[in-house]
Amino acid sequence: VLLFGVPGMAGTYMGAWLATWVSGLVQLALFAVVMLVASWQMLKPADLDDSPHEPREVWKIVLDGLFVGVLTGLVGVGGGFLIVPALVLLGGLSMHRAIATSLVIIALKSFTGFWKYLDVLDQ
Repeated sequence: VLLFGVPGMAGTYMGAWLATWVSGLVQLALFAVVMLVASWQMLKPADLDDSPHEPREVWKIVLDGLFVGVLTGLVGVGGGFLIVPALVLLGGLSMHRAIATSLVIIALKSFTGFWKYLDVLDQ
């Protein structure tokens, strides 16, 4: 949670801040593109390897958390469809642990995004 969630919270705050300068239409288009790419990836045949994944370098996990945070903060979504694969592939977590961990990360990021969007709505 710390390696992915804390940078994700910072990224969510930055993404919500960026949303003040990006039109709603661009945000919607960006969200649509990300969802189409995610859908395409899910349609591809899965490589069902039951062996545990090896964790990657810490900086990659932190950078991915930051990137996912910025993206989800910008378009205003929780980001579970991006967080779970990142935790499995980069963090080396099992699918069950990745799903459970993503729920905590999504809750933290959602609170951060809500807090920042309160400022955005005041403008």
